[in-house]
Amino acid sequence: MGTQAHKGVPPGTPAKLDWMKFLWEAAKGVAVAIAAVFSFAANQQGQHNATALEMIKLSANERAQQAQLDIKVYELVEKALSLDAASARGHGVAAAAIINSLTNPPLRSQLLNALRAGSKDETLIRQLDEARQFDLESDPAQAPAPPNAEPKRTSLRDRGATLVADSLITPARAQASPGALKGYNIDIFYCEGQSRAVTEAREKRARTAGDQLQRSGIGVNVRVRRLPTLIQARAGYQSVSDEIRFNDLGNEREAAAQLAKTIGIRPQDTRRIDYQTPGYISVFYCAG
Repeated sequence: MGTQAHKGVPPGTPAKLDWMKFLWEAAKGVAVAIAAVFSFAANQQGQHNATALEMIKLSANERAQQAQLDIKVYELVEKALSLDAASARGHGVAAAAIINSLTNPPLRSQLLNALRAGSKDETLIRQLDEARQFDLESDPAQAPAPPNAEPKRTSLRDRGATLVADSLITPARAQASPGALKGYNIDIFYCEGQSRAVTEAREKRARTAGDQLQRSGIGVNVRVRRLPTLIQARAGYQSVSDEIRFNDLGNEREAAAQLAKTIGIRPQDTRRIDYQTPGYISVFYCAG
């Protein structure tokens, strides 16, 4: 006797119901996945917005703190200019050092010019003139082009550049790639010292390094420059050793290693800074 369909259930219905159930579960799974994606995206956007707001807050706090410093430095300059010639001697030099260390352009130059105009202290006037001349020579537009190489910009390290935690080229990491230094602009600074003998000793080391680079035939643009006392107070120019400073833009680490090898700076005295200066490396002779 042939089989018969169950009463009231058309043939094939159970399979159809199973298929519909599968589609429904699949649709729910897709909906849950989409909701999870949107939730993740919203969470990520929320974190991004929170980070952005925190950065804005930090930037605003920094600007507020700098504004307070600027006011205090302005008041200090005003006081120094109000003193008589005898009392002002020494106060003006101190005020100039504080201006250099705590203020940024263009306020810095404005305050230094005001101090220069109102001072009769010959020592201070000389230091201010030297600082002004240094700034003029540091203008990237005035930097000469490297010989036999495509010109690259000489950048200032006068914008709060600081040494970073991972700052040293250790002997194991120093890879002096041949030709890595070609086309670079290099400033070799020597710090003005408390005595002429100290300054001259530093200058001799700086000029020897410059001569070594010129004789090497690497193809770099080198300037040997005295670092005046006032400039040494600025962030980015403070140094008490013979050292090289670079950043990790492009091949600058390898270029710094080649420079150290060429002029005899120890790898442990080759340091990375956090301010990017494309095509530019600085050398400091400030020890001793």
